[in-house]
Amino acid sequence: MNLQHILTVYEALPNLVGRNVKYVNISRDIRSRDLSQALQMLALARVCHLVYHASCNGIPLGAEMDKHTFKPLFLDVGLLLSANGLSMTDIPDVEALMLVNSGQICEQFVGQHLLYRQELYKQPELHYWLREKPSSNAEVDYVIASGQRIVPIEVKAGKTGNLRSLHQFTIEKGVDFAIKICTERPSLVKASGKMPDGRPYDSHILSLPFYLIEKLAYANTDFLKDVVLSIQSGGTLTPPIGRITRPQPGYASSGSR
Repeated sequence: MNLQHILTVYEALPNLVGRNVKYVNISRDIRSRDLSQALQMLALARVCHLVYHASCNGIPLGAEMDKHTFKPLFLDVGLLLSANGLSMTDIPDVEALMLVNSGQICEQFVGQHLLYRQELYKQPELHYWLREKPSSNAEVDYVIASGQRIVPIEVKAGKTGNLRSLHQFTIEKGVDFAIKICTERPSLVKASGKMPDGRPYDSHILSLPFYLIEKLAYANTDFLKDVVLSIQSGGTLTPPIGRITRPQPGYASSGSR
């Protein structure tokens, strides 16, 4: 293995987080096969983790994984900031993250928590959904399985932007529940309407602020089951979800183990 190839990929990783990997964007002078091998070596060393596209037609998600379509996560959000020449003191709030690096840091933060939501003895695994068509591209940032449910998750750090890809997913996969990680207060709302092509969507959207991401970070909790029961009982948040408050200054969340 060529050490220079590994260094080239490593130096490119911070700018690749949350983006579909195209080797031409890493180097035009090194063959794709060599770059792929270098990236796999870094993944085996847990310097990065590869989040693979899955068709998401059923459980387990990995059964329909496309190993040629993926996006990387870096080792840790703090190290990602450092690699970009930043520190947390440079960023006053979550909205500023979107201005700094197009949401990559927010996607890293959420992704590293979701990645290790399984039991410790299981291999970390995370997927996303991508559809590339000439007139209707769509991407859902992450997709997880909770029991027999497929749950799409969209990361929205800014106050603007729509959920078109999330609605597209719920229509195509017949899903009636989705999650939005954002800066808003916790809420559960029923979203219905029509897509630009006229197809109707009708689902429940759970909005969780970034500081509650750990609610999704443990597979053995009943959090999502409680949300589903809330939907079945009328679509309102019930305790303990409704009692959650913002952590006090100094709160630190540890997403990677």
